[in-house]
Amino acid sequence: MNDGSYRASPDGFDESLRRLAARPFAIPAEAAARAVLARLDDAGGRGSLRRIASVAALLALIALGTWLGARHTASMRNLSAGTLATPPLPTNVMVFWIDAHTPVYFVLSPVGSEEGETS
Repeated sequence: MNDGSYRASPDGFDESLRRLAARPFAIPAEAAARAVLARLDDAGGRGSLRRIASVAALLALIALGTWLGARHTASMRNLSAGTLATPPLPTNVMVFWIDAHTPVYFVLSPVGSEEGETS
């Protein structure tokens, strides 16, 4: 797949990706699942313990991700109006806040003005 054709043309990359996606899987999903479960189930009886530990680790990661996402959302909601205060601006200026410390100012041309005209 990495024949370098995508460098010459973006269409080459798309075509290579389509060819890769059209290939059949090396191992069917059912066989892969059986292989993973067989590795977890070893002769020492520790397979169920490994399964429990794997599930617990996965749930801990999901809980941590959810908690961090909720904290970020709450911190964005708790921005006070004073934090995002801007000085009085002309009517043709818009402000978008990327975060609490990064304003982006857009200066719009008045309606009906010609391109390149300054006032």
